[in-house]
Amino acid sequence: MDSLLHLKLTEAQWISFITLLVIGLPVAAYILRTCLSLFNEEMPSYRKAMFIVPVVALGSYLAFDVLSYLVLLAIRDSKTIQRTAFGQPGFGFSQWLFTALPIKWAVISFIPLIRYTLVFIVIAIAGILQVFFLTIPFRKALFIFAAQWTANLFAYLIISNVLHFCAGLIGHSSGLHIDINAKYEAAISNDKAKEALNEANEAVKTGLHSVHERADPMLNELKENLKPITDRLPAPVNRFLDSGGWWLVIGLLSVIFMLWARSLWKKIKRAFRKGKLNKKKLLLSSEKWASGELFEDLSIMTPPISRPGKNRVTVKGIPSRIYLIIMAKAGGAGPDLSEEQSEAILDYVLPGLGEVTSRDYPRVRVWEPQYSPEGFTQMFNQNIRVPEPKGTKSNWIIANGTVKMGRDKIYLGIAFFADEPNLVRNIAINNDQWLDVLRIETLNQ
Repeated sequence: MDSLLHLKLTEAQWISFITLLVIGLPVAAYILRTCLSLFNEEMPSYRKAMFIVPVVALGSYLAFDVLSYLVLLAIRDSKTIQRTAFGQPGFGFSQWLFTALPIKWAVISFIPLIRYTLVFIVIAIAGILQVFFLTIPFRKALFIFAAQWTANLFAYLIISNVLHFCAGLIGHSSGLHIDINAKYEAAISNDKAKEALNEANEAVKTGLHSVHERADPMLNELKENLKPITDRLPAPVNRFLDSGGWWLVIGLLSVIFMLWARSLWKKIKRAFRKGKLNKKKLLLSSEKWASGELFEDLSIMTPPISRPGKNRVTVKGIPSRIYLIIMAKAGGAGPDLSEEQSEAILDYVLPGLGEVTSRDYPRVRVWEPQYSPEGFTQMFNQNIRVPEPKGTKSNWIIANGTVKMGRDKIYLGIAFFADEPNLVRNIAINNDQWLDVLRIETLNQ
């Protein structure tokens, strides 16, 4: 009975399973990032994605195990369950945890519709985990989870078939070994050159025939698996595939897969080097700060040469003018920023702000990429000097925060000069809530 309840894998099956996990985890991380991109959500790094995928999968599986075990406890007293190993007193959660999934599914089906209820609950738990790790809305998390694992299953089928096909080829001798030394010695004599060439050709043909003998059964198995799809193809396409086109398709897919795997490998290496790159960027920033390249003294800022317009920007309700704009893109990905983009970014933050700001002619600076909102806030506050001492009233207000423009994220800092002294001074805008701080109001002149 134990052999029926528990999944036992042979050594070869364990090797195949581990290989599938090693290959499948980066693929699943790539699929997660792609799904987030399709839903216009911020993509995590590869390192974080490769952490999130197994954690969410394991958490969902454990949730299903716990809930299904509670169902087992509820029906344990029934005569049907009592006649099985699940009804024995010594059968606990540890045994249930390692019971094969199809057996668990059959047991909980004892109560009508309960298994589907558990599936919905587990998907909801998976959505909650996605919300926790990715900070996205719950409804989107459910759609992303469904799309992600549908794509994961499809990728699993492709990878498992490729591994099965490659294992079949690698596990047998190709029969292509040719005794080069013998052929070279025979080719030295002009009289025997033609004979040596013919023998070599025959050896190659024999080797290719041996490869076909080994590969054809696996190709036939692949054809059977894909028959529901190929039956829908036009007759000329099927004739082309049967006449050797399958090998062309497999060859092209292999080349595409190798190119994609090479690209994925580069991205993974880049992700694991990100910590070193971040350290280098932060060091660069600290060096520029130490040399005074990033330092801005507001006391020597030149006031605007033009009068303010009828529409004014207000900060916490205080009419102000913009003297300084600092921009930095988040991380190393995405297009580079330029000073000319400042008005467009301000209009995205608050419609009309770019036009109002154009009358102030503020100083615009673009910093190198920053890798966290906290790091940007610290750099901004350290490098922007307000002339008045802390705790005293000042006309200067400095605000900074994050601007999400589609899939791109930008860190923005602004120095305002208010019409009247105040105690506001520093504002850290969280969660892209610029509209809670800034307004455009029509003031009486």
